[in-house]
Amino acid sequence: MSPTFPLRLLSAHRKRRRTLDPEPETGLRVLVSGRPPTHAAAQVDQLVGDDAAGEAPTGTALEFRAVIRDPRDVDVIHLLSPDAVIGGPRTAAGERLRRATAFASHVRRHRIALVQTVTASKTRTPAERMLDSATTFFAARSAEQPTPDVHRTRVIPQSHLGDRFLGYPRADAVSGRAVMLTSGVFDAAYEAPLKVFAAADLPGTTLRLVGRAPAALAASFARSAGRNAGRIALRDAALSDAERVVEITASEFVVIAAPEDPLSYATMMLAVSLGRPVLVEETAETAALATEIGPEWIRTHPGRLTIATLEASVRAMRAETFTEAPRLSSRAPNPVAAMYRDLYRAAASAARR
Repeated sequence: MSPTFPLRLLSAHRKRRRTLDPEPETGLRVLVSGRPPTHAAAQVDQLVGDDAAGEAPTGTALEFRAVIRDPRDVDVIHLLSPDAVIGGPRTAAGERLRRATAFASHVRRHRIALVQTVTASKTRTPAERMLDSATTFFAARSAEQPTPDVHRTRVIPQSHLGDRFLGYPRADAVSGRAVMLTSGVFDAAYEAPLKVFAAADLPGTTLRLVGRAPAALAASFARSAGRNAGRIALRDAALSDAERVVEITASEFVVIAAPEDPLSYATMMLAVSLGRPVLVEETAETAALATEIGPEWIRTHPGRLTIATLEASVRAMRAETFTEAPRLSSRAPNPVAAMYRDLYRAAASAARR
């Protein structure tokens, strides 16, 4: 098994200079929930693209705020999370609904377009449903991702991250090493595959669990690692981008246990961007991703991971011949950012009618 490809092959299409935003400056003002782009990769990077060669799309002024209440001098508000408007989970449900109602009234009154990024599928609260009613368009990462309203949803794929980490230190793949990794706190779904690895008969295979363990499962994660010293290693710590790159490239494959979770999905895209295959449960979304990127890179298994499916998947991956790089050309950062510019323009135009 040799799944490593030079990043220049993953993004060779960038050598062809293209004009992504031929229209003149529009002066469109967009307020985005969250922090502005920094040295650390985050979801907001999808909106701005890659300007290393001066080719990022232009024509839209983006402003970033962690908390949004009643802005007036903007054309579009883009919520990456509804919490920026209604408050986090510690905010009382009644207060969340009050804020959502006031905000929905505000954007309608001032004809401000509202765009929401679709998050993980879950039951919508009354406050979130109120925001949904005022939303002009939803932005989904795939056509298969559940959305509050398919007719108001626009699909914008998540960009690859190959060029983002050019020049970062990398590691050679350690034979037999699998990694489960997160840029934040592990989803609770990672507890089950950790136990499956502990019980599986996989000589020569080791597992690294890298990222912050959720407080409620910290003891369980530590027990699984402690009882399988030498086979399972736990690194319970927040990681820098550079550390994530090293951890992923040092593995043979990456295990994704919660593909609907935004952090897990981002890890999946980072892994294939760095030339490492992933093992993930088959869903409508991951099946479509496997067809697009390559089934040898997005290797799906039916249902939750079991000992039998893990053992069979590892054997199949080791027998795989990687003859092609992941197909990522449709996920280049600047075309993706340009799709957001088009979405903002369409939303602003709809809100003014």
